[in-house]
Amino acid sequence: IFSANDTWCGFDRTAYRMLFSPSEQKSATGRVTYEINPDLSFFGRVGFSDQTNYVELEPNFYGGGFFTGFGTLVPNNGAILPGNAVNNPTAGTANEEQGVFVRRLVEYGPRTSKFKTTGVNFLAGLEGVAFDGMFDWELGWSYMRSDVGVRRNNIILSALNAEVDNGLDLFQPIPQSVVDTTSYLATRDAYSWTRGIDFSLSGDLPFELAGGPVQFAAAIDKQHQEYFDESDPITTAGEGFDGASAGGGDRDYTGVAVEFRMPFTNELELNLAVRRDSYDDRSDVGSATSPRVALMYSPLDTLKFRATWGESFRAPDMQRLFGSRTRGFVTVTDPFLNDVTVQSVNVFTGSNLALEEEQGENLNIGVVWEAMDSLTVTADYYQIELENIVAAPTAQFILNTCFNSGNLCELITRDSQGTLQGNDAFIESTAQNLSLQEITGIDLTINYDWQTELGNFNSRFSWSWVDEFTTQFDENSAPVENISLGALPENRINANLGWSNDVYNANIRVSYVDELAGGFCGGSCTSDQFIDAYTTVNLSFGYDMGDYGRFLFGVNNVTNEAPPEDPTANNWPWFLNAGGYYSAKGREFSLQYTQSF
Repeated sequence: IFSANDTWCGFDRTAYRMLFSPSEQKSATGRVTYEINPDLSFFGRVGFSDQTNYVELEPNFYGGGFFTGFGTLVPNNGAILPGNAVNNPTAGTANEEQGVFVRRLVEYGPRTSKFKTTGVNFLAGLEGVAFDGMFDWELGWSYMRSDVGVRRNNIILSALNAEVDNGLDLFQPIPQSVVDTTSYLATRDAYSWTRGIDFSLSGDLPFELAGGPVQFAAAIDKQHQEYFDESDPITTAGEGFDGASAGGGDRDYTGVAVEFRMPFTNELELNLAVRRDSYDDRSDVGSATSPRVALMYSPLDTLKFRATWGESFRAPDMQRLFGSRTRGFVTVTDPFLNDVTVQSVNVFTGSNLALEEEQGENLNIGVVWEAMDSLTVTADYYQIELENIVAAPTAQFILNTCFNSGNLCELITRDSQGTLQGNDAFIESTAQNLSLQEITGIDLTINYDWQTELGNFNSRFSWSWVDEFTTQFDENSAPVENISLGALPENRINANLGWSNDVYNANIRVSYVDELAGGFCGGSCTSDQFIDAYTTVNLSFGYDMGDYGRFLFGVNNVTNEAPPEDPTANNWPWFLNAGGYYSAKGREFSLQYTQSF
């Protein structure tokens, strides 16, 4: 029996966890084009895909009174058992004393899930020319559907709580009869489909400028979208240890766009475009008009200046509009309590019909310099500003943001002791519109090719620098800087060198990711809480046998570089598995054979 101040036992999750889940995939695609006459053709495409994934996690966590409500809650999600409690092994003995229990439900086995996703898509249409070949046109009809089925073992929460209240001794193995009566197969079935029709027209208008004819393009796209998501009755009622999503809805979409390309001279070109997007559903999403202006100036054949300004529009996805409220459990570190680790925190996610569409404004200014036939340098400055960003922030992000800036605190509800461990404590992670996000930076690319008697060489160097990445949560809050804070590294570099001749080819690629702040330091990270920079090297070698095919042998992460550990992580896998910057695979070999017919 452990008292509140004693050392706690741990549980090895790594024996159950997966970095990469086993999967089975198959797909088929067919295309057809048929010329009806010189001015009219039919085209079609059909596709099918099927994928099954298997996921395994450690057995569920259980803390007795953490769920049933008897006893006094203590830190670590356990429950104090009175000395005379029927669950207390010391009850009725000479050494009767109160104690604490918390355990994993190993008798139920690991949490296993099977995800099966099938998809079909179909496209058919006509394309041709009109007005004596002045314009090209295309008319198409499309249909896409995706079905998802999930099957996982689960535990009926109220049934297990009742067994504990009736004296189930959690210090002993749980009888198989109890496991059988409190277990069930959780199911979830969902589908989404879209059908649409689109028409486009493009060509040269019957007048010219000094640099050539004015070109024109127009398009209209009309779609109907629908989705449905349903879980079994036990999970839907919130009786399952692991929750699931549900919901359903539909909407209509209409998009209209027009674009003009105007070459005023051989050196100066202007593009004007505008798009109108409209959604019709029972949410607050409406319509928006998005203009775009692009200018290209070439004072020399080897030098081009370009600038683009435009506005953007994006509607929330249907799950965030029409989904149901779902309960889940996560592990977090609480920055308000000295970064204590808290397991199985209640988190509620759900939809929000009051969501509005995202709108943005972007500016890009760049230069392309062809210093010589084999050397090209490209530099671009970008500035992206997004308003009403749709996001469902994670529980850890909400805690960190509340601690550092006082924002999003209304999404956190603590128990009577001020912790997140009680059953009445929870974090609300409902989708919402954030006020503003702004990103600025520079992208630089250098390409250099040269030929020698030994073969042809090509090289590419690219550098991405993020100058500013700020988020403002509401009109009254101050912007929060997010560079390096688990979202974007300040610098990323890729360098590539390739060689080839008539038969052989080889390539080496070096990738560098700048340091990032630890994912659990609450945003106020000290120098020793940053994740180290990460560099990997990939190699490939190819052999072309002409009519007999081609072989390609590759080695990714030649030096077997492990992902840098997150010094703030409190559990496996110990690195920040987000952003796609790191891979846990280590050195990886591949062999590919290609045959053309």
